[in-house]
Amino acid sequence: KPAKWSTGNYGWSSARTEENVIQWVGVKLGAPHTVREVRLYPRDDEGNVGAGFPVDYHIEVSMDGLHWQTVDEVKDRTEVDRVQVATFPPAQAKLVRVVGTRLKPNPADQRYTMQLVELEIYE
Repeated sequence: KPAKWSTGNYGWSSARTEENVIQWVGVKLGAPHTVREVRLYPRDDEGNVGAGFPVDYHIEVSMDGLHWQTVDEVKDRTEVDRVQVATFPPAQAKLVRVVGTRLKPNPADQRYTMQLVELEIYE
């Protein structure tokens, strides 16, 4: 079964910033799990499909919150209209996070925000 995280219809948004700064969202799994796949769901509401989805990002796992291992990295993802699936070699984790390293500006105000509707983690 997947570990799921969601904050409702419009999902999670980072703080809006004037500059393109690193933003991240993480999930505490509690007990150790062998993680093999992460699914990221972009916004899909009318007029905002893919809004706030990072252009460059990586997925990290950790057992202690101090030492992180990058298990997947994506560059130049400019158009996102459906779930993004990252499959990687099995990794032990108590924590999983998605780190946006390059964001795209919101067309309405040119401020930067990272947004995800849902994040699923699979063993």
